[in-house]
Amino acid sequence: MRELDEKYQNAWLLIVDDNPANVALLEKMLKRSGYRNVESTTDSRLAKGMYEERRHDLVLLDIRMPHFDGYQIMEQLKEVSSEDYAPVLVLTAQTDMETRIKALEAGARDFLNKPVDQAEALNRIRNLLEVRLLHKEVSRHNHELEEIVAERTTDLRRAMELAETADKAKSEFLAIMSHELRTPLNAIIGFSDIIEQQLFGEIGDQYRDYSGEINSSGKQLLELINNILDVTRAISGETDLDETELDLAAIISIVRDGLSTEISEQNIDLTITLVENLPALRGDHELIERTFRNLLSNSVKFSDHDGKVEVSLIKTAGGGVNVLFEDYGCGIDDQDLPRIIVPFGQSDSEFNRSKEGAGIGLTLAISFIELHDGKLSIDSQPGEGTIVTASFPGNRCVVQ
Repeated sequence: MRELDEKYQNAWLLIVDDNPANVALLEKMLKRSGYRNVESTTDSRLAKGMYEERRHDLVLLDIRMPHFDGYQIMEQLKEVSSEDYAPVLVLTAQTDMETRIKALEAGARDFLNKPVDQAEALNRIRNLLEVRLLHKEVSRHNHELEEIVAERTTDLRRAMELAETADKAKSEFLAIMSHELRTPLNAIIGFSDIIEQQLFGEIGDQYRDYSGEINSSGKQLLELINNILDVTRAISGETDLDETELDLAAIISIVRDGLSTEISEQNIDLTITLVENLPALRGDHELIERTFRNLLSNSVKFSDHDGKVEVSLIKTAGGGVNVLFEDYGCGIDDQDLPRIIVPFGQSDSEFNRSKEGAGIGLTLAISFIELHDGKLSIDSQPGEGTIVTASFPGNRCVVQ
């Protein structure tokens, strides 16, 4: 007989048999084989309590006993170890198939025929213990993993809460600062306009030019502040829609005329393509106009001089409308795409950094489009150009 491994020697075994002679024989056999922790009872009424206290690694169980038979004991053990693996080795003098099937259905893992053959018994016991100990090891690892996952989840939740708090504080700070800056800025714009128009008397041409520059710069700064306020409102969900039926082609024309200076300075060849019977969009005119202005301005800004920009308005199969802004400029690297869609995010390329902008126009466009149940997508290849698509669903469109 081979020497018993340490892991088996320390296993806990429970013998339940109403025959003291059988119990004594099994105890002697097990202890001589190296098992150190062997408990037993001849009273079946005590089996459940003993198992509940010790959670034995193997139960050697007789079938026919007074008070509770082996089948009833196995049902009791299931109540104690419903989420655990409790191997039961049935001891029986009955070899008929009906007894075996009934025992297996009750929870038995294996059988030993009485009188017990020592070699067979020790091998079957060791095999069942091996499965039991492997199950305990797996359970231990699973418990450790669950603790690690729970700890990491708590850390991640705490980090998310801190990030959300910091983001909220940043948004509130920007909103407060932007609001506080608007009052003196409006005064600067107003007084510089008065000076430029010489309402209180003539001034020199050079001072008039200076006042014009002050007025123009003030208006640019005011627009930036308004955009920052809009970003904070959009993030906090405080933007309301003033909805009407919108002619998207007419809005594109308004935006084109408003950007005529930038288009001329870049000598951009701008093409606008429309389909017939384009549905109207149910939405907020101001927000859609600002969205299109930001997207067209970006297409112009990031195009080469003497470049080409195409704007296309098309109907979708689902009754919606897609508005595409396509340029053939510098394009965007894949690694920069996630960065440019967050507030104040810009591409890291040298070309993009040379362009003016605070990095919030695209964020506003995305927010305003999503307020209209739509989405914005970007398809770009470095050195080839970019297509930005504003998609509006059919439930937002009205057939004219």
